[in-house]
Amino acid sequence: MKLLYTFLALVLIVSCQQENETKESKNSPGELSKQEQESPQQEIKEKKETPKSYDYYAGTIGLYGEAVLMEVNADNNVITGRYWYLKHGRQIQLSGTTSAKGNEWQVEESVKNVVTGIMTLEITGDELSGQWHAPGKKSELQEVNLQKVYHTEEGRIDPKFENYTFSKTISIYNGEEDEEEEVTDDLRLVRIGNYVLFQYFVIGHNAHVGHINGLAMFETKNKAIYKGENACELSMTFDGNKVTVVEEEDCSYYRGMRAYFEGTLTKVK
Repeated sequence: MKLLYTFLALVLIVSCQQENETKESKNSPGELSKQEQESPQQEIKEKKETPKSYDYYAGTIGLYGEAVLMEVNADNNVITGRYWYLKHGRQIQLSGTTSAKGNEWQVEESVKNVVTGIMTLEITGDELSGQWHAPGKKSELQEVNLQKVYHTEEGRIDPKFENYTFSKTISIYNGEEDEEEEVTDDLRLVRIGNYVLFQYFVIGHNAHVGHINGLAMFETKNKAIYKGENACELSMTFDGNKVTVVEEEDCSYYRGMRAYFEGTLTKVK
């Protein structure tokens, strides 16, 4: 009987030892697995690519001076980027190559992988200029005139395109009498760095119209100044969801006699 008790005690001891070993064997791989999972993540963070630098240019393309904002990276003589027409804000992809010195660019634009335009450009200081033409056919060469307005080493940014309007009543003479009509001035812009790229359409009495595309530069935190042809000077003062435009100096070069670049416009979605 004594032998039986001794045998049972030995079985119990062995069973407990095996159970403890099993628990340790279950815990140990879990800990190792966690370490193995953390280690590659740390390595990935360490090996994560340095954000690309991008230059942003703003200006005009085409006979009618369509306002555009362009984003480019030109590392290792390879161009990648995108650009936007201010009038609709839709993204157009860019790709291409530069000359060995990097001052001459051959660039293709594309939408949904279909090439929609080709640009031959040249850099002179902060100026990027050249010509645009449609692909695969003879088309008129359109001038490209852009100015560098921003640079970042932290990867690309997503520009915010804004639209402001000002509704008013004008009078139109119909040959016998003046008739009143409701019209809307339209200001579209994007703020980037110390600049405002904008296009501004106004309409005045007797349907006289005005139109300016250009780059205004911030002189204070909320006030930007545009200086155009024939001594034209336009100020834009931002206050919340409103912007007040004033002709600081006569801008009749860009408008009809009864249309004026002035008023407080309200931001719309």
